[in-house]
Amino acid sequence: MVSRGILTLSLVLVLMGCAGPSERAVPIETEDIHIKKIAIMPFEAYMGLNRYQESIQCPLCGTVFRKGRIERDAEERLTTLVFDYLRVNTQYKLIPPTHVRGAMSQIFSRRFDSNSIPFMVDIGKAVGADAVLVSYVYRYKERVGTSYSAKSPASVAFDLHLVSVKKGTILWKGGFDGTQKSLSENIFQIRRFFKRGAKWLTVDEWASQGLEQAMKTFPKYY
Repeated sequence: MVSRGILTLSLVLVLMGCAGPSERAVPIETEDIHIKKIAIMPFEAYMGLNRYQESIQCPLCGTVFRKGRIERDAEERLTTLVFDYLRVNTQYKLIPPTHVRGAMSQIFSRRFDSNSIPFMVDIGKAVGADAVLVSYVYRYKERVGTSYSAKSPASVAFDLHLVSVKKGTILWKGGFDGTQKSLSENIFQIRRFFKRGAKWLTVDEWASQGLEQAMKTFPKYY
């Protein structure tokens, strides 16, 4: 009876065809980290020089992503998401994006290599930070449809880099590259299916789940 019940449940879930994830965690790198103050740079929507290329390399670390549509205000929405996550889940002193933008404007007037580590180091020095969190978004596509019936799912790709002001190196990097899949396409993700509410997520919800995954290895505060 138990086996028959499990089989029935599995068939029902397959037929429902919604809200299971398919994502790629970006390779993580870390160094020994002793920092207290982090400047949060606003996300940058990065599409590269060739608009027709399907893939793109991160301008800072070279990781390859599949690029795509980026919704309006995606950078601001992701920046807020990351800042709020760090504020709630870590003990670092955070220098907010609004403060960092002012320093960026001043430094950008003197140098134009805004995707280089020396630029990030200058930002950190200008605001008195030990490290700078630098982030790019390559795809931020909203679902087409409703929570329980989507013609096209949410799809997101972004990465984050923690740059040391003192060393001029990347202390940590992480990210997320994923498009939500139906459970029938990914039957082995039943647990995550229910954790995510058994529905098709909005792009903001999907990005939030992706950020949680990406930040699992974010350096602890010492």
